Amino acid sequence: MVLTLYGNVHSTCTARVRTVLEELSILHEFVEIDFSKPEVLRSADVLAVQLFGQIPYIDDAGFKLFDQKTALFDQGASIEVSNFDPPASGLGFEIIVKQYIPGLETDPALVAKYKAQLERKLEGYESLLGRQKFVTGEELTIVDLFHLPWGAMLKRQGNDILESDKFPNVKRWWAEVSARPSWQKISAGAH
Repeated sequence: MVLTLYGNVHSTCTARVRTVLEELSILHEFVEIDFSKPEVLRSADVLAVQLFGQIPYIDDAGFKLFDQKTALFDQGASIEVSNFDPPASGLGFEIIVKQYIPGLETDPALVAKYKAQLERKLEGYESLLGRQKFVTGEELTIVDLFHLPWGAMLKRQGNDILESDKFPNVKRWWAEVSARPSWQKISAGAH
């Protein structure tokens, strides 16, 4: 039985899951869901698998993920979700996503706020990555991969802060993580 991933190629959350599947060389089928049509996400087929009508989701009975280094993993996951994702996704929403939503315009004050927040958070990353190779320690984990979609979106905005000499440890880490073959495949738009 082949694992099936339902998602959208423009979704950062879908890109995260696709990258992990590629990284782990998990054979899978990708099914594109058009999330611009709310009725698709609320269809009986989608709701039968994903009760909240959200993507991405995986259809693979009994599929489980776990990490043996739970404490470090939990700490790293908390760092990503609390310190990187909010300002990076805020910038992505303001600068890129709003372009595609009629009636919404980029708010320069929010852009400045998110940029300042991200820079402050990267000071913490710089210190952390000066002590260890990856966010959770010396081994690459899903936490590092979760940074990829929003980090790439920063680059598309013309924001090269992850490659800045101001944060050499972040720059080293970002170069290694973003060069992973799994991410190169996903970011190139391969299905």
